[in-house]
Amino acid sequence: MNYLAHSYLNGKRGNDVLMGNMMGDFVKGKQYQNFASPIQEGILLHRAIDTFTDAHLIVSHAKSFFRQDYGLFSGPIVDVLFDYYLANDTSIFKHQEALQQHIKNTYNTILQNSSLMNEKMKHMTSYMIQYDWLYHYQFTTGIEKSWRGMSKRYERMNDAEIAIQLFHQHHDTIRDLYKELIFDLEKEFMR
Repeated sequence: MNYLAHSYLNGKRGNDVLMGNMMGDFVKGKQYQNFASPIQEGILLHRAIDTFTDAHLIVSHAKSFFRQDYGLFSGPIVDVLFDYYLANDTSIFKHQEALQQHIKNTYNTILQNSSLMNEKMKHMTSYMIQYDWLYHYQFTTGIEKSWRGMSKRYERMNDAEIAIQLFHQHHDTIRDLYKELIFDLEKEFMR
């Protein structure tokens, strides 16, 4: 799952846990033990969500649309794509203001805890906030821009246009997979 999904699945655990959840990709191995308990909880939550989704058959099915052209990179493609469906899920974000408030809280939490971040995370989150990734994930143009950016940074993603075509071709099927997955994720992680 990508950042919007991680922030959503944080539920009502609080902003310290949210910060740890956002840090999950940037804290390796046992380094999480160097942080306060709520941050540790968030990092471990992030890892649990990733483990759950990586093993889920629905995610494997969604990746199958991209696997031939992108191999293992189909995972990050689908992660971003599921954030698109989440941002447009009116059963979760009932109106635009609810999505915007959630995003604002996520960004504020990141900014207020910048001292906890390593340089790699500071660099990434500065772009995330400056270009408002979480907000723009709700638009197909935002997803396409994200994939084009990834294609510039990662050799295996050298042609984002194929991913864009596949996304449009399989839009409704992948949306239905997202709906099944988010139900399972909420059952497993929301509190």
